[in-house]
Amino acid sequence: WQVNNAYTPCRIFKNISYGNIGITNNPYVNELFENMLVYDNDPIQLFYKSIAARDSAYLDTEKHKYLMNEVRTKHTYLNRIEYILKCLPE
Repeated sequence: WQVNNAYTPCRIFKNISYGNIGITNNPYVNELFENMLVYDNDPIQLFYKSIAARDSAYLDTEKHKYLMNEVRTKHTYLNRIEYILKCLPE
């Protein structure tokens, strides 16, 4: 359902903000993060890609630091509230 309806679950933001690898089978979630997540639409391939990412130096890369910064600066509740307030008329 999440893939078919372009739904972005909150757990991807939580996982990245906690320093974990962003893993998804949802192309819309991967696109939101500039195609920088571990992604595959096939669950079996996603599993193997996830294991490979875990075993690599992925967590020490600039890419992962960039993703953590993106979550911190763009995807917190406060960021969302601020965005909504900007959209409201004076």
